[in-house]
Amino acid sequence: MKPAAGMESPLGDGTLFAVIFVCVLVATVAIAALLPAHNATTFRSTTRLMLNFKWMEKGFDAERFHKEIEVMRSDSVLQDVVEQLALDQAWRAAGSAAALSTNDAVALLRERTSLRPVRNSTIVEIEVSEENSAQAADVANAIAESYRRNLLKRVMQQLSEPIVQLEAQRTEVALNIHNAEVELQRLRLQEGSEEQLQAQTQTLGEMREELADLDRKLANATENSRVDNTMQAVILDRAAAGTRRLPSAKRQSLALGIVVGTVLGSIGGIAGILIRRSRMRENTAARPRGSA
Repeated sequence: MKPAAGMESPLGDGTLFAVIFVCVLVATVAIAALLPAHNATTFRSTTRLMLNFKWMEKGFDAERFHKEIEVMRSDSVLQDVVEQLALDQAWRAAGSAAALSTNDAVALLRERTSLRPVRNSTIVEIEVSEENSAQAADVANAIAESYRRNLLKRVMQQLSEPIVQLEAQRTEVALNIHNAEVELQRLRLQEGSEEQLQAQTQTLGEMREELADLDRKLANATENSRVDNTMQAVILDRAAAGTRRLPSAKRQSLALGIVVGTVLGSIGGIAGILIRRSRMRENTAARPRGSA
């Protein structure tokens, strides 16, 4: 049957739905894109750090590896970065002339830092988000260096403990040797018995052997305390000036615009089809019977 005079052939349901859906979706996303973001543009910089310790030679220890990652985000490491780069001054509260407290600056640094282990490796990526691209790189590199200093301090402390103990023993034995030599000299001057001289000489010899043994142990402990690359963290890639990215608020607005636009577009498309069908039924009912 041909359409009645003065009426156009209606669009198909699918075409009508698509037109309404696309129009609503585009309009919603456009509005979301025009909304102002409430945070400044941020930059990301990444430093890659490889952990390479002697205990890893026996096999990867995931628990100890993740403990080292926790050290990277610890107060001692981050506070060193805050003090080194004066971040408490750089990150002072908006509109305030006073610097942040050290604790607040450390908390903010931890919030802006992401530590990501690289799969199937002992590499950790230190990523810092900052409003200043150069500072993002400086902070990422400073965290890596602060952790290396922290690690070296812990390793040296661990290795120095046996050295301190051996030096204390050596001092005590050396003093005993001195006293034994004085006693032997006294016996000779006072013409002590042969048995006394032999016993004192034997005691003195044993003390000197003990001192020589301590000297060997001390030399070995000192040699072992020389930390090489198997006891350190190695910086593979230093961070460069951060790369620009959209503010998180803008990304969220666009994502929300897409979701809302999809829902509203679907509802609008279905509503348009139902309204169009309803009007078509009304027009059909109002037409005189038998009209072509």
